[in-house]
Amino acid sequence: MALTGIRRLLGSGADRATTQLRWQVFAPLVLAILLALAAWLALLYSQQRGQVALQVAQTRALMDHAYRNGVEMHSRLLGAVIETITHNRALMMAMASRDRATLLALATPMAGELKRQFGITHFFFLDPERKVVLRAYQPHQFGDVIERVTTAEAARTGTTIHGMELGEASIFTLRLVAPWRDGSHLLGYVELGVDLEQMLGAHHLLAGKPLFPLLYKENLDRAGWEAAMLMLGRVPRWDQFQNFVISSHAGDDMPAELAGRLEEILAGDGEETDLKVGNAVYRVVFLPLVDFSGKTVGQLLAPIDVSAPLANSRETFYVGTIISLLIAGLLASTFNRLVISVGDQIESHEEELKRLAIHDGLTGLRNQLEFYAVLEAELERAQRTQRPVSLLLLDIDSFKEVNDLHGHQAGNVVLQELAQLLVRQVRTIDAACRCGGEEFSVILPETDLAAASSLAERIRAATEEFEFRIGEEEPIKITVSIGVACYPTHAVNTRALFAAADTALYAAKNHGKNRVMAHAVAHAAPAGDQS
Repeated sequence: MALTGIRRLLGSGADRATTQLRWQVFAPLVLAILLALAAWLALLYSQQRGQVALQVAQTRALMDHAYRNGVEMHSRLLGAVIETITHNRALMMAMASRDRATLLALATPMAGELKRQFGITHFFFLDPERKVVLRAYQPHQFGDVIERVTTAEAARTGTTIHGMELGEASIFTLRLVAPWRDGSHLLGYVELGVDLEQMLGAHHLLAGKPLFPLLYKENLDRAGWEAAMLMLGRVPRWDQFQNFVISSHAGDDMPAELAGRLEEILAGDGEETDLKVGNAVYRVVFLPLVDFSGKTVGQLLAPIDVSAPLANSRETFYVGTIISLLIAGLLASTFNRLVISVGDQIESHEEELKRLAIHDGLTGLRNQLEFYAVLEAELERAQRTQRPVSLLLLDIDSFKEVNDLHGHQAGNVVLQELAQLLVRQVRTIDAACRCGGEEFSVILPETDLAAASSLAERIRAATEEFEFRIGEEEPIKITVSIGVACYPTHAVNTRALFAAADTALYAAKNHGKNRVMAHAVAHAAPAGDQS
């Protein structure tokens, strides 16, 4: 009995010692481990949130870089288009004589093509006092004086000026204004423009993610802005916000949660703000919209989805360090792929925009603008080397019947296959182009009239024999008429060479179609006629 009591006493003392050791040694150690682990997990959490911030910052920088590149790329495109316009002799003569009717007739089809292919929304002709001679898209509005900074600067410096600027209709637009001279005589100015929404749609700054251009009301004329929105087919919502408007179709897709807090977010001095929309969390970032004069006229808002990174950062509190590191590595890898993907998308669209600038969208051949550029370059080279250059103009005979009998889709198939037939027939140094509608051209460097006529006959015969398959229907056949002209036999400049080939083409049409005809030498342009 006594022995049992002693053992119970010793046992009780041993338990107390163990408990004491646990409190004095193990508890601080465990606490230190927990604190270290908590600090490590907090560091991981902080680092992951830092990764989110870095992702947003780099995405914003990428957006800013892409926006600036988009402005420069569109400026170069507008410059190339204006160069073609100001070298058009027919337009120049109409402008010099202030013949609005002729100017409108010449500019209208050109304006339609420019809007369709390149999204150009502004096309003005101004006299030397900057008074509007013609607005190609609004011909009934003319006679007012343009006082915009870009136009005034072009007049002051006598050079081509481009920049983002609000216009009379309060649309934020990339404008390029170029003086138009005939020798030393100033005919006036040509102005082209692409509005911001067209630029954003063409350039895909964030790979298809929504962007919302916000313009401050203090810089806008309400009546003009609302009229412009209606003209562009958009719903004007001037009263939706107190200090700004959303100047694009994208405003219809803005989440209600974002629209409800937009005034508050913008009032935060540009601070990035997290916004919960349903189960997703977005980080709202801004890119200032600065006009040509350096004034900030609005903001380009981009909500970036950061839901997944934030969820991963919260999960680090419930998993071990190794899992947290794996998640961080996965996030880093995901972020890297995201940046690469966005960069690839931008480069792809840049390349596509460059390609579209010089190629026909249906056939893949060079377009009309590129045709004139190539022809001009080849004639300049021919003048230096004293070598001939020939030009073929082809027109599909009775093409309207193909569309009427088989439909426009069948007509498109015929145009595409005829384009491929041309590519197979010509040399790699030749330039096959689509000049519009059912008319094609082939520029033949270092080719005399006989060789060009022979090639034209091969093309005519190959077309006549070719069976154009349009789906399940029976193959159809077509014929072409071809006009041939040669430098220097028939002409000494671009305009005259094209006119000679065109005359020959119409002669082929008038003589029964399905034939090749060369321009008569008697019709050649005089040596002094320079384009």
